[in-house]
Order: sequence, then structure tokens, then C-alpha cells
Amino acid sequence: DHLDDWCGSCIKNNIEANRPPLEGCGNFDVFAEINQSFGRARQKEENIIPTTIYFPQVEALEKFHVAYPTATFILNTRKFSHWIASVDSW
Repeated sequence: DHLDDWCGSCIKNNIEANRPPLEGCGNFDVFAEINQSFGRARQKEENIIPTTIYFPQVEALEKFHVAYPTATFILNTRKFSHWIASVDSW
């Protein structure tokens, strides 16, 4: 499955296996957009089946802190509409 190539999947697998979150997820100086979407929003009969979005930077923040106590996290404060325009053009 191509989703295994995304850092969000790698991070999720590591956390579920009790490994450091970024272990084996690439040799990078910076990780950005580490969240991951699983599935696709679709309608089945009359029910909406939503996409699941995994935010390891929120859901597993403590695990990141334990594994990388000197890491720097940057909180982006730009307008949501500007961020959406940016990621929509990837």
C-alpha cells in the first residue's frame, strides 16, 4: 500500500509498536506535515464514512517529547485559509 511511504504511517506504526516515533521514517533534519489521512470520505447508502486523520503531533506529543527531549516544535500561526491555499497547491 502506498500509504506506507508517508511519514504519518511510519510514525503511527512506530508508536503502536512502542518504538521512537521517527525511527526508520527517513534521515531528515526537519519533519513537517506529519499528519496522515487514512481512507476517503465517501457515502455508503445513507451513511457518510469519514476519512480518519491521524495527528501524531497532538495524539502522541508526550512520546515525541520522551524520544526527542531537545526537539523544537514550531506552532504555525498563519491564517487557516492561507495554509489551505498552500497545501492545496502541492
